[in-house]
Amino acid sequence: MSSIFNRIFSVIFKLGLFLSPFVYWPWAAIAYEIPRVWFICRWIEVIIALGLLNYFFQKKIRQLNQKLVFSVIIFTMIAVISLAFGVDKQKSFWGNYYRDDGLITYLHFFGFFLFLSLFWKNKWKDLVVVAISFASVITSFWSIYLGFSFYILKNVNVNNWHGAIGGFFNQPKFLSGYLLITLPFVAYWFYQKNTSKLLVGALFIVQIIAIGLTFSLAGIIGAVIYCTYIVYGQIKNVKIKKLLVVLFLIFLFTSGYFIKNRFFFDQISNQGYVAQSRQRIIVKLLFASLKKPFLGWGWANVDRAFESVVYPYPIRSDIYVDKAHSALLEVMTTTGIFGLIAYLLIIFFTLKQLIKKIKSGSTNQVWWITLFSAFVIYLFHSQTNVISIQEELMFWLILGIVSCD
Repeated sequence: MSSIFNRIFSVIFKLGLFLSPFVYWPWAAIAYEIPRVWFICRWIEVIIALGLLNYFFQKKIRQLNQKLVFSVIIFTMIAVISLAFGVDKQKSFWGNYYRDDGLITYLHFFGFFLFLSLFWKNKWKDLVVVAISFASVITSFWSIYLGFSFYILKNVNVNNWHGAIGGFFNQPKFLSGYLLITLPFVAYWFYQKNTSKLLVGALFIVQIIAIGLTFSLAGIIGAVIYCTYIVYGQIKNVKIKKLLVVLFLIFLFTSGYFIKNRFFFDQISNQGYVAQSRQRIIVKLLFASLKKPFLGWGWANVDRAFESVVYPYPIRSDIYVDKAHSALLEVMTTTGIFGLIAYLLIIFFTLKQLIKKIKSGSTNQVWWITLFSAFVIYLFHSQTNVISIQEELMFWLILGIVSCD
């Protein structure tokens, strides 16, 4: 009976990872992100239920990374407490209209984390990589097809954001983040003995092209950084390595200059100050955090925090901001300094464990490097943009796997 449950629940687990990027409901008011949130939450409920049934048959308690698990539990407690002390309790519970990002969704991820901590098996890793990489490659091909249809065939019916392709996510930033964080899972196959290097390389390039079609600055920079990392590891000639480092530094300097002018200087247009500039959002939320420094404004209450501050001067018809465009700033705004400390501890213990696994020189080293690369990519991209629940799912997947000591 235990083996039957193992098979069922392993299939459903991997099937959810594969299908979730393609979920949308065209008849819904929010056709893409909300249906995906609904699907992922129901999928998590099913695998947790199967996991609990499986537990009654095996009844084994495994060794866990106690510091990481404890940090996640503390952060969860702070997030729940922030609801009680927050401004809009109903929104904290259910989340924003456009995202369903309330505590209900977060607690599903917390349950997903505990599920992985208790039931993850190393023999699942290859099939998990297959599910993730196949989904991301299919998504990339579809995005390229849409780009071809829009730019070459001049099909004006293709959904786009001023030319940027959003694909199955309908939002280029969401698509870019998902494709970026799954790049290491596609690259994983390059290091396997029984795979075609040419084929894997071609699929990798397809995904890079799809990221380029999103016109996402953070996505493109992240892809270049990761590609440079891979190429550097493959090159044996010291002189070529040095040249690559020089070119990479030039790229970083140029990108940094462009980012500084785009995000951190006051943006002026012919109509005057640009209300939605990233610089304004960051400053307003930092000032708002000073008003409620310890437990924040409450989970999913970024909009209320944003509205509480006037900067640089009052605007009669201001923009609506429901996300901080930075995971760290989001955490600090909604859960205060206590929540931020707990979140940083989660990041610290995850990175520490991943580095420990990589240095151990085990036969699974490529697997741990893959998880490390994806986790670092998440940390980078989630500080630059609003992210999709699909990208957040990858974050919790990595946390859960790493928590198995």
